[in-house]
Amino acid sequence: MSRPRLSLHLMVRNGAAVLPRLMRSVGRAVGEICCVDDGSDDGTPGVLRRLASDAGAELRLVEISPATRPEMYFRDEASSFRREVPGDHTGLFLLRDWSAARNLALELCRGDYVLKLDADDEICEKSDGEAECGLRWVTDYLDENLMVDFVMCPYRVDDPVERVPHHVEMYTRIWRNLPETRFREVCHENVDWRRWERATGSNYLMVKEGLSVVDHRDSPGTGARVPHRNLKVLLRELERCEDAGEAPSAHLAMYLAQEAARAAPDLALDVLELVPAGELHARDQAWYHFVRGECLEAAGSPRGAATEYGLAKVLGHRRAALRQALAWRGLGVAGWRQMLSDELARNRGRYYPEAASFPELSEAETLLNKE
Repeated sequence: MSRPRLSLHLMVRNGAAVLPRLMRSVGRAVGEICCVDDGSDDGTPGVLRRLASDAGAELRLVEISPATRPEMYFRDEASSFRREVPGDHTGLFLLRDWSAARNLALELCRGDYVLKLDADDEICEKSDGEAECGLRWVTDYLDENLMVDFVMCPYRVDDPVERVPHHVEMYTRIWRNLPETRFREVCHENVDWRRWERATGSNYLMVKEGLSVVDHRDSPGTGARVPHRNLKVLLRELERCEDAGEAPSAHLAMYLAQEAARAAPDLALDVLELVPAGELHARDQAWYHFVRGECLEAAGSPRGAATEYGLAKVLGHRRAALRQALAWRGLGVAGWRQMLSDELARNRGRYYPEAASFPELSEAETLLNKE
């Protein structure tokens, strides 16, 4: 069997209702669909088989569940943690390590290139056929530019509850299918850790026009959206590290603190104490100070938050600079209006999370127009 040009990588649980929209947006640009099904009970595998057939693509499917792979799961209940977890518990099984699960499907990919999407994603362009052309343009580019391994494009989250775009960021969607390129991190899983590997630092491409993805977050399937899921997965891994006598990675601690910043700021601040901030790269130091700022703001310490945002701003974090201006307004600091106006302008055209989210930009614009 000939090697496909582009493999679609999926991990899905109960996505039968939204998968047709995803496949309509992809068209016939993919030669195979490589999917790990995480215990669906809504007929997702059958829907995938039909959609793959309609697209002229081979389906390569691995199915896992708590019954067949119990070591890959934990139950969403209070007794699964030593620390108190905010919010409700569903009693459902959650994956312990999303990268380990995703890598099961990635091992199946035989294409020259891999396209990663989720069931409720959609490649979003202006007219029929453009998305398919955009994917082919990217693969043609990779054919000709062998120094490029990764392609990022704009990724918009549309929250059906907030009814506004939550944020837009540059996100790795397509990469050269190399044996060493695999997912890492138990949550917020990604292959980005290899992005800067080459000495030139030029092994990735940012596509700002012609290809973008929207995450609708509207899958009605059971288990598709679990309250504070990311926080729970990250906390479970932190406590596993503690039980094993392992030092958690700085990224694990900072991801967990960021997830907990609003829901459990005291927990988040405790977790940040595990981060050796002085040993971090400047980019991660900026992230560390920004997360501390979010935690202190949520804990009712606006002055401390403004200080942390200022430290992140010095390290080039534009989102932190805008958040500092918002904090200054609450503290009555002179000059907040000019600073907010300046930072609003500097954040436009940049991408979350280093640039402000849509609600933050809207808040800044509203304040400047009102006062």
